Amino acid sequence: MEGQPPAAQTIDAPNMRMSATWRDPPAGRDVLVFDLLLRPGAEVPLHVHPHQEERHTVLRGSLRARTGGVERVLGPGETLVARPGEKHGISAAGDEEVEVATEFEPALGYRAFLERLFQLDREGHVNRKGRGNPLRLATTRQYDAEFYLAGMPVGVQRALLRGLERIARRLGY
Repeated sequence: MEGQPPAAQTIDAPNMRMSATWRDPPAGRDVLVFDLLLRPGAEVPLHVHPHQEERHTVLRGSLRARTGGVERVLGPGETLVARPGEKHGISAAGDEEVEVATEFEPALGYRAFLERLFQLDREGHVNRKGRGNPLRLATTRQYDAEFYLAGMPVGVQRALLRGLERIARRLGY
């Protein structure tokens, strides 16, 4: 894609204990492709992608996955598929790194969303567990077609984030 950073670029979020290496998408598909490395203790909380399918295929290590109210551990070669609107979350299982080939289809603005989250991590806008606060999430409000936290109605999240975004910008997020 014109104007996009190189596909193999890696970005890191040291406090969230993860990194992403962008890959070229298959020809003719609107899909975001990257390898996600989760270090021990890394966790992506339960969330929803209203308009995207998310796929994680384990390349090495063990991935703890939660979908449909069921938790399971996946090993190399196994794939988690989260359909649009399905609540899901992932984490590194155990004391080893886990590497997964990840796809989001359609791509939408998810790469820019992740780049923003990782930037906020590097700037120190997370706690010791690598979790952001609502002010951090408020600065990603323009990507609300891509991501919502599970457990709170979407309309409530939109309203809260809209109000918090102004405060977050004033505080330097």
